[in-house]
Amino acid sequence: MKTSGNDISDADLNRLMLQVGRHTVQLMILDDDGRLKPQGSGVLLYLKGLHFILTASHVTEDFNKDKQLCIQGKDNKYQIVSGDICETNIDKSNKIDIAFIKLEERIVENLPDHLEFAELETIGKGAVDDPGMPYLVSGFPAVLTKTQGRVIQGKLQIYAVNSSNDKPKKHYGFSDETSYILDHKGKGKRVLESKKGKLPEPHGISGGGLWRYWISRTITSQILEYRLVGIMIECRNDKYMVLIASRIDFLINKIIEEYKLRIV
Repeated sequence: MKTSGNDISDADLNRLMLQVGRHTVQLMILDDDGRLKPQGSGVLLYLKGLHFILTASHVTEDFNKDKQLCIQGKDNKYQIVSGDICETNIDKSNKIDIAFIKLEERIVENLPDHLEFAELETIGKGAVDDPGMPYLVSGFPAVLTKTQGRVIQGKLQIYAVNSSNDKPKKHYGFSDETSYILDHKGKGKRVLESKKGKLPEPHGISGGGLWRYWISRTITSQILEYRLVGIMIECRNDKYMVLIASRIDFLINKIIEEYKLRIV
């Protein structure tokens, strides 16, 4: 039997936060004058022997020889990301804003020990979305990031949010087939603090994960389960205040196609 995420205790939410947080990384830009700047967030994924960072295409689009993409390495020092990058063209992809980076092994080996790659069983392709359904959003708001030389001090935030009704989807021109729309009124529950209050400006969480969660209960046990169902892409706050994510299905299908993987 599944228990709705809305009925899960704060203690269980915090246990879930520990799991989701291990899969989430901050992406930085190292510009040509040697300064680090927050660029967005990403999710670590291991699939069929390959290591990836999943993120949004607008996070990776400025990556070039003059603006190098970086992530945290050991001892909180940055390392320059290297590997194959594949991203959508937002103007030609029906607002699907996704990208992945296939990491070189030396990057994987130098990641901090607390990070962990999500695996195939944590991917929620084809997930059904209904108004009010509970989710977690993970990422690194830029306003909470401090850099000093080669040292990065970002602050991971995980928000408990709910799916919106159909009005924002119609207003902003997004569809259920491509996107998730989540209520975001500037206030909500921050799982890290287990309290309600004003949320930080969300700029910087683009590329972070959208996670569906629940508890599966039997007579003798209960299992806290979660699935990555989307990649965060933007915040809208004119008529409706919402967070928007692209469905994970398109990103996983692109990886499978690009590397000719066989997924049973």
